[in-house]
Amino acid sequence: MRGPVGYGILVGFESYLEAQARSISGPVAILDKGVVYDCSRVAWEKGIRPGDNGSRAKMAMPELHLVYRSSGFSREAHDVFSRMAEGLLAMEPEDQSRIFFEIPGTEYVQETIRTLLKELQGKSFHCIFGIASTKFTAKAASLWLWDKFSSGKCPKTSRWGKLFRDSVHTAFFLEPGMEKGFLRELNLSYLWKLPLELRTVLKELGLRSIGDVLNVPRDDLSAHLGDWALWVREWALGKDWERVKRVYPEEPIVFQRNFVQPIPGLSREFLCVAAGELQAALIEKGAGPMGIEVCLNGDFPEYRRTRRLFSPVSCRESLLIIIENLLNDFPGGEIHSFSIKLFDILPVQRVSMPLLWSLAPAGKARLPLKLEIAVEGIQKKFGDCAVYWGREETGGKSIPPEILWHEEMMMLWDPVRNQGGRSHVQTRS
Repeated sequence: MRGPVGYGILVGFESYLEAQARSISGPVAILDKGVVYDCSRVAWEKGIRPGDNGSRAKMAMPELHLVYRSSGFSREAHDVFSRMAEGLLAMEPEDQSRIFFEIPGTEYVQETIRTLLKELQGKSFHCIFGIASTKFTAKAASLWLWDKFSSGKCPKTSRWGKLFRDSVHTAFFLEPGMEKGFLRELNLSYLWKLPLELRTVLKELGLRSIGDVLNVPRDDLSAHLGDWALWVREWALGKDWERVKRVYPEEPIVFQRNFVQPIPGLSREFLCVAAGELQAALIEKGAGPMGIEVCLNGDFPEYRRTRRLFSPVSCRESLLIIIENLLNDFPGGEIHSFSIKLFDILPVQRVSMPLLWSLAPAGKARLPLKLEIAVEGIQKKFGDCAVYWGREETGGKSIPPEILWHEEMMMLWDPVRNQGGRSHVQTRS
């Protein structure tokens, strides 16, 4: 059974993380495409708000430290989210300052909020929570409350639900059955699941609120939005079948195979299947591991190898290369069981791209441009010392000894680096 869904905006949390990572003692503002995305308490008290132009914020507050957003999740954010998720059915961070979470039941709403605030004490100076029956409505409620709070016009009551507020948080619990009435009054910007260009189409049709969408005949709406029309009507009614992804509480992802008849070795095809299943599980969670462990048992001492990664990986090709690298030292023997465990799993904001063109799907061009033409163009523009061919039979120069040594050292610790006799191009550092 599904529990209530919450969406939290952790004001100041990302600024806190960056200040800790960079040892910044003064006020901080996080920039995204030149616009303030988050700021510390001191900056907020001086009038800096998310959405402000970064340059103007700096002019208004010269002591303000401007920091561009990090693309991933920090270790401290991971640890905080892990503790926050205890007692929740699921937690899915959108980024380091915005999270979805699913609560076991309506009777646990206030207790859950207290638990979250306890973990965020001293890290986020104010938290905005929207809680509703679906993922779409929870975020819409939270964004509505955030707009009211940031403009200083936060209401004390609402006919659609309960409002709770103190010095460190503001929460809005949308009563079940009130979704349609609440959403009807919101403008189209709160249709957050609908792409911006399609929201623009609705505005060009003269629609101003989510309630206006329900007044448009289905066929007319489909003529302008296509397949999106069905979803838009569902969202306008407060319906959403998407569940909160269980990124936290963290659980290792395991691929396990036991063999009734022992096998003499692991084929590449078998490892490809394993990597594919692991990739599917990671994509479903929207996450990637920071550690991978392989374990083999049979008529030999247990073989176990672990690799710590520098960033989360979720691409099948990358997983496959790491797994093969971990199996390089396997002495051989009859294998009775084989397992791969992905642990220390962090959210990722996009699926990793393949690292090697040689592993790209068959039938697709390996490079977007003919390699010889690309290298020749680089050499003409930047000089013939800018790039070197990796093998002499290509007709180009061989790699200088210092670069060869550098590559060999890199291969010792980087399991996803191109190895073997493949022809490749190296760049001078």
